Amino acid sequence: MSSNLFNNALDDIGRARDIVQFSCAVVRHSGMLRDQEEQAAFLQGAAVQFTRHFLPNWEQDIREGESFGYATVSNAVSRELGGQPGMQACRAMAAKVSSSTSALDDVDARALPLLALSFGRYPQLAECRDGT
Repeated sequence: MSSNLFNNALDDIGRARDIVQFSCAVVRHSGMLRDQEEQAAFLQGAAVQFTRHFLPNWEQDIREGESFGYATVSNAVSRELGGQPGMQACRAMAAKVSSSTSALDDVDARALPLLALSFGRYPQLAECRDGT
């Protein structure tokens, strides 16, 4: 049964067409996966997809009011189970935040604490310190 949940979770994030669908799927499935190995594999896979497919669109999506999706994904994948891919996704997200000062005007105020929380998990990384 657990393998079905894991495969469904991967399929769901793979089908996500935008950051809202992706973030909803990441949050929903990371909570449903109780097996720690599967949850870690899911979050690490989500981190890779987030970095490759969604971060390149960050500034455009922020202007369209989608910052909360980025914050929720960053918060989820930056946790310990996100491993190295989660740390790299968090680092990349923090670099986007710190280098795009004009886009920050469009960030939803509810997203800021989640972004700071995720970046705060990696204070040893300059990008995360700058993003915070």
